[in-house]
Amino acid sequence: MSQESKENNDRLTIQQLSQEYSLCRSTIHKFMKDGRLKYHKFGRKTLFKRVDIEKCITTKGKHM
Repeated sequence: MSQESKENNDRLTIQQLSQEYSLCRSTIHKFMKDGRLKYHKFGRKTLFKRVDIEKCITTKGKHM
């Protein structure tokens, strides 16, 4: 994914997050449940801000 499209796509779905960051869905759900990954619900859709994803990924090793 190009830098320009990343900037335009500020929010990701679980599927997009899983593919882009090579995380399995169960890991994403665990991070959500533990409060390590902030998310926003819009109806049935769960979205993640790229800033929150980056924060979670970069601090992942420190929490484990």
